[in-house]
Amino acid sequence: MLHAQAAEILRESASPEPEAIAHHFTEAGLDDLAIEWWGKAGDQALRRSAFQEAISHLGRAIAMADKAGGDEGGAAPIGQRLKLQTHYARAIAWSRGYAADETKAAVARVQELVTGKDDIAERLNAYYVPIATNLVNGEVNQALTIALTFLRESIAEGELPDIVAAHRLSGLVYTFMRALCRTLACISRKPSGFTILTGTAPLSAVMPSTRELRRLLTSRTSVGSSANSRGRVS
Repeated sequence: MLHAQAAEILRESASPEPEAIAHHFTEAGLDDLAIEWWGKAGDQALRRSAFQEAISHLGRAIAMADKAGGDEGGAAPIGQRLKLQTHYARAIAWSRGYAADETKAAVARVQELVTGKDDIAERLNAYYVPIATNLVNGEVNQALTIALTFLRESIAEGELPDIVAAHRLSGLVYTFMRALCRTLACISRKPSGFTILTGTAPLSAVMPSTRELRRLLTSRTSVGSSANSRGRVS
């Protein structure tokens, strides 16, 4: 009871601290709220590039969310679990590299959770890390399969920013495959109404950031000729 009250007081403060709030909700046995705030604590750490902290907080949220019972065998809705796992995989990738075994395991879990029944914005947001991981590990065909799935689902269910992002990610994969004509076809595609930039997910949520591209292209694990790949992408 005291922990629940403490969490509520902290939550209503001018500058709520997600980690402290998550701790009190956990101690109070309020799992749904604890999962939400451990996720927020992980996201906050990720934005600060505090990767180990993000991994710890998100890992705790995932462990609670994946408990037996509830939706699809977990304590939390599938869309929430997918979001947590996607952010966790991103933290692992940025901390240990896209070629690390831990990254591959986290990415595999993301792909298990992409069921088609989750929220379209979260599903589309989940595709980038698996694509990047496959590219770094030289698995370009698998990366292309995911990118084209992203493209099909964006066209079928997403909105304009999703479709634009999907075309550009497909173009990135084709660049690694040295299929320049297909690359140009993807990245130069201009859907009708291109200036209307409202949708289920902002471009920043599904497109690789400059930092991610730099990490991807300077990874020690190269795809073919890393110099040629960097030259084509630049």
